[in-house]
Amino acid sequence: FSLGSLAQLVLGNPAPFAIKYTIGNLLSLGASSFLVGPRRQCLDMLAPSRRIASLTYMAMMVGTLLSVFVFKMALLSLGFIILQFVALTWYVLSYIPYGQAAAKRLLRRLLKSTGLPLGAGTDRKVSPASAAELGAAGE
Repeated sequence: FSLGSLAQLVLGNPAPFAIKYTIGNLLSLGASSFLVGPRRQCLDMLAPSRRIASLTYMAMMVGTLLSVFVFKMALLSLGFIILQFVALTWYVLSYIPYGQAAAKRLLRRLLKSTGLPLGAGTDRKVSPASAAELGAAGE
């Protein structure tokens, strides 16, 4: 559905793709809500282990629609499409045990291999006790 608008995205008109991509994401949330029930879906999305990921994902969808309908800025729309994809990925990883931790490690390794500075505190090792806590928080 949104792939049909991919050519317009590449040509500098991200609005059709942004709208369809965001509607598709909303439909996928609705589908999972249908499977587990709306109350359970909301409780899962607002669980402490995925609250930030869920709210960021929702904010990026709102931002995408605002950038298309209110601000009408193609570059801003494209930025929100990318951020929406990243937020969706992070949200999905919150449902996979150790998914976010594995993604962080992968990103650190990639950044290290490029020689970019990682900042303070990013070279910490995770103790077995902390890993167990992370696993319990991700369930």
